[in-house]
Amino acid sequence: MERKRLIIDTDVGDDIDDAYAITLCLAMPEVQIEGITTVYRNCRQRAKIVRALTSAYHRGEIKVYAGEDFPIFEPIKFFPYERKLPDGRPFISQYDATMEEYHYEQQSAVDFIVET
Repeated sequence: MERKRLIIDTDVGDDIDDAYAITLCLAMPEVQIEGITTVYRNCRQRAKIVRALTSAYHRGEIKVYAGEDFPIFEPIKFFPYERKLPDGRPFISQYDATMEEYHYEQQSAVDFIVET
């Protein structure tokens, strides 16, 4: 059986849908994840959330790339209950301080997608 090659581009961390989709793909032997990229609002924290998921599934070989935080044509929207970090990005609600230890690739998500 030929494995399906896949790049997952995600805004994981605000609700459960992306985390569920990622973990489902991690458990599917017929899927070869080429890499996981993050996008929107705080890609660094999102990348560390993804790395925590891949580590929990013992899939550290999957590379994770942080993408672009800010949309090209509109500002990031903040909700009244959100914390704003000193760099202007929002704190992602599902991010936890224990995720600080996780690392992601330094290459940008955009470059990874184009090259792959």
